[in-house]
Amino acid sequence: MRKIFFKNGELRTGWGILLFVFIVVSLRLAQYFVLTRHLTLTHPPDFLLEEALRAGIVIFATCVMARVEGRSWLTYGLGGASRTKLLAVGSALGFATLSALVATLLFGGYATFAKEPTTLAWIILAGIAWLLAFYAVAFFEELLLRGYLQYALGRRIGFWWAALWWSAIFIWMHTGNDGETPLGLAQTGIMALFFCLSLRITGSLWWAIGFHASWDWAESFFYGTANSGMRFGYRLLTESSHGNPLWSGGSTGPEGSIFSLFVLVIPCIWLALQWRRSKPSIAKETA
Repeated sequence: MRKIFFKNGELRTGWGILLFVFIVVSLRLAQYFVLTRHLTLTHPPDFLLEEALRAGIVIFATCVMARVEGRSWLTYGLGGASRTKLLAVGSALGFATLSALVATLLFGGYATFAKEPTTLAWIILAGIAWLLAFYAVAFFEELLLRGYLQYALGRRIGFWWAALWWSAIFIWMHTGNDGETPLGLAQTGIMALFFCLSLRITGSLWWAIGFHASWDWAESFFYGTANSGMRFGYRLLTESSHGNPLWSGGSTGPEGSIFSLFVLVIPCIWLALQWRRSKPSIAKETA
């Protein structure tokens, strides 16, 4: 029986992936029926609670797999000595990149913005709540698909084949969003591969978590645009799109605009610089 589940003293890849998915799916189903269906997920406190629990679930599943495989749970993309720096730089670049995209839409006549009637105290509280919530979203999605699962499958079939597989799953996870479009889904897949590239270059998920979180926060709260077809309440601004959805993004939001593919040059420059610094170590690793 041991040979069925283990090979050379390690849990077989397929069983590891099945166990990880089983833990996450079963706990998510329990969370849905006990809590999620009673929440209003467009409100910051409810959304924060939902996403914090989702992040907790994937952390628990990762820790279980680390215990089974005899590794630290930080092995799966959360280790490294520059975690705080990578998180901060990724966060700054995520906001800057989304802002560049919004500016392109604004000056191109594809978007207009109106300020929500709010007080300063309300803005601060709502902004903090949404920021924490989107960091939880980013942590859940990055650790779910580019943590243990990427590590396990990558060791079996190679990093980039695994990245393609889990990026396709990432696209599938967004197909149920109202207002999503084929171009928006394609851009979601490109972003997924982009985050895999950052994992490959930096050796951790922290840069991707920061970029992912601040991009979503800028969309949903700061600029008030649709986020992958969803629009959240309690925001600073509200965006209205104009013209052809191919250029404006339409109901999908900025992610559905073809301009989103071009503004990625901003983080690409940073990743290219990181690649030059880390190339010797990566070459040694893959040799």
